[in-house]
Amino acid sequence: MKKNKIFLLFIFLLPYLVLSQKYEPSNNDLEAVLRNFINYRFGNISIYQLKQGTVEDLRNIIKTSSNEPEQTKSIDSAMIKSLDPRVLSIIQDGAKLRRAIDKIIESIEDEGFTPPANLEEFVEFYKAQQQKPRKVLNNCFIVTTRANFNELPSTIIALIVTYETEDKIEENLKSVDESFIFTYDEMKSFKLEKNYVSDNLYDLMVSALIQGNVINRTVEAQGIGNTEWFARKKFGLSSSLIGSENDASSYDIQNFVRISEGQALDYGLKENEVIVSPDLISWKRYEKPTYYDNNDFLVIDSLSNSNINLPKFGLELRYGIDEINYPSFWSERISLSAIWESVKLGLILPTDGWASMGKDVYNIDRKLTYGGFGVTGSFDFPFKVIPKSGIFKFNFGYVFGDANESKYKNRRIDPNNYDPNLTLLFEDFDYLIRLNAQLHYTFAIAIDQNYWFRFGIGGTIYNVERWYNDLDTSSDINKLKFRKLDDETIGGISGRIEFMTKNIITPFGAFVQYFDESLSAGLWLQIPIIEKTLALRLDAKGFFSAFKNQPHKWESKSVFVPSARLIVNF
Repeated sequence: MKKNKIFLLFIFLLPYLVLSQKYEPSNNDLEAVLRNFINYRFGNISIYQLKQGTVEDLRNIIKTSSNEPEQTKSIDSAMIKSLDPRVLSIIQDGAKLRRAIDKIIESIEDEGFTPPANLEEFVEFYKAQQQKPRKVLNNCFIVTTRANFNELPSTIIALIVTYETEDKIEENLKSVDESFIFTYDEMKSFKLEKNYVSDNLYDLMVSALIQGNVINRTVEAQGIGNTEWFARKKFGLSSSLIGSENDASSYDIQNFVRISEGQALDYGLKENEVIVSPDLISWKRYEKPTYYDNNDFLVIDSLSNSNINLPKFGLELRYGIDEINYPSFWSERISLSAIWESVKLGLILPTDGWASMGKDVYNIDRKLTYGGFGVTGSFDFPFKVIPKSGIFKFNFGYVFGDANESKYKNRRIDPNNYDPNLTLLFEDFDYLIRLNAQLHYTFAIAIDQNYWFRFGIGGTIYNVERWYNDLDTSSDINKLKFRKLDDETIGGISGRIEFMTKNIITPFGAFVQYFDESLSAGLWLQIPIIEKTLALRLDAKGFFSAFKNQPHKWESKSVFVPSARLIVNF
């Protein structure tokens, strides 16, 4: 039986237990051993600390009671969580400051909200809660059977939760309250809500081990051995960036987006990100990470980061049609988009803006032109095809209206001495990208936790039109008329690989994309100037007509666009 196996692990630690195959230690026996840190030294066990993502889940799952007498005031936690967090914050502040009900109502209405019908109950509840000790679950440890090198342990013996702010393992485990220890039986009987993929607390801990959401701290706990042979670092271990077997959460989607956008650094509690560069100006607003503590207070999680979740909203002004390998100014397209979580939706502007920098600064051979207003969008959304993998990425753009004659060619045509047939013969055209769309199925992995990859495979299509100056001879006076000659649609399979480093001082990344027998690629390096406040990112993007004998008439053989971005967080 599993309990017999657990007992045998501790036979050298339990002098007060009888050594017998028939004896089965009770939960109290195990808790008595586990609560004293000295017992870990010679136990045939392994000890893992849960990473913060799983700790945040446990904060919501585990509710430990305080040592204070039960308060008379109570309120359903579901009612609390149904309130807008901003309304809840006003109520909590009002209760803390002992403000009158009418003043709290006034503050809520000033923010544009309607006070809840049972406002007085909320206020009285939080006034009562002020007397309760407020504890925050900070660290969690799994005690398991001894794991062999490069293998997972066979059994989880116990889960230990602590409220210590220190990361030192001895401070957390030297004298643990038995109510904070969950043995095998207790974890199995601890049922979880339906929104968790695991049925019980034990299965959730097994998932954490399988997904690598733990740190092996056996050597520190036992204080023996040499890390080079006892707990050798494992290299090349990969894990999915989606934590649940069910559809991806917003946190998982954000991991995918961060790879694509090269957002390697964590922002702490900074809520705003502003990026300024010649071909990209953007602003994103994130929410501070919060959770409900044991007293159902909405608390800011000072140990987490605002950008672990998707941005609440933002704006972006961007050059480029990266989906068809046309980067930056070379695309002659500038768009203004609103950002809402994983969605970007906006307008293609009827101008080429300052695209002349492409020629003036980077010596890019300009061949495209722009049209009227258009629509553009980008969506990252989950769709479970393969477990723990599926995030679809969809991009599109469509331009309305006629194309505008490119001014950079300086044709200066005299209609009285103009022959449009010569234009057709020498192919003096302007090219307009009318529409483009791309759909990729993507998955992401972390290798050794520090190297993140996103892989995408799917299809891309775009339509390009040829425009030229024709001669209108319908009246006595010759006039030039800029008109469409024809169009061509290009489509096919496309693939993209994106890479980003994490947890280093100067993170870097790269991407490469294949479409239409061509490649686009990019490299970037981010240099922090002021930690979590100011950074300089150096970018370089390129286009290469790698597998074509000849590029399209509207393309160049190769394009190179370096850039620098200033990133500000506040």
